[in-house]
Amino acid sequence: MSPQSFTLETTTTTPAAKGSDPSYFQSAPAGHEMIQHKELLLHLYAYQNVQKTPDANQAVIVESKRPECFGILAANDWTVYDDPAHNANLVAHAQGLHLGASMAKENWFICFNMVFVNQRFTGSSFKVMGDFQGTAHNGEWAIVGGTGEFAYAQGVIAFKKTQQSERNARIELHVRAMCLSFLRPLLSLGDGSAVAKIGPWGKMSGELLDIPSTPRRLERITIRHGVVIDSLAFSFIDKAGEPYNVGPWGGPRGDNKDT
Repeated sequence: MSPQSFTLETTTTTPAAKGSDPSYFQSAPAGHEMIQHKELLLHLYAYQNVQKTPDANQAVIVESKRPECFGILAANDWTVYDDPAHNANLVAHAQGLHLGASMAKENWFICFNMVFVNQRFTGSSFKVMGDFQGTAHNGEWAIVGGTGEFAYAQGVIAFKKTQQSERNARIELHVRAMCLSFLRPLLSLGDGSAVAKIGPWGKMSGELLDIPSTPRRLERITIRHGVVIDSLAFSFIDKAGEPYNVGPWGGPRGDNKDT
């Protein structure tokens, strides 16, 4: 059998990066086949109990004498339940801050973590940001992130005050969020390197041949062979985006023909 040569080649390209990646950094493309989008709907009730009440769950940190409550800062740990009934289950805490942010009309900027404490979602949270007017009874807050079961969350919480007095308020919450779920890991989360080197195996004689840089993606393989493989050459893109051609390693037999 006469010596032959064939080539395996991919056609994808990646823009060259500026400089080499530091040891603590990794990146990888994420295709649609690797990510699953999941929509979440929750119907909950938050309870706001003002300061100086027996069951108070908010406290003023900074006082202000400016009009429309401008400049007042309060910490909140509102309780969130799954039902308005007295025997409802505690689901989460809305823990954060709200700040009087308007001089013209009472309006509160709010940011909080909705931290779940029930068994199903313990440790998971939504990161929430928005505002509410002092006299308004409904509105929307943005979900700008999440953790645990709600990682990578984006969405909206539509709220409506269904009960209010001088002591407390009950706020109905309709949560609608979109989360990302990775079907398989894209990168290693170990020591920061996704490449593990093993070997060489065999005798200690001969010349040691190795690649000059840490690879990110294999581009091309050329194998020259007859009855057995005579040589191997390949090209790759390293972690800094630089192209490399390595080889051929082996004997000179075979025609250099790409297919």
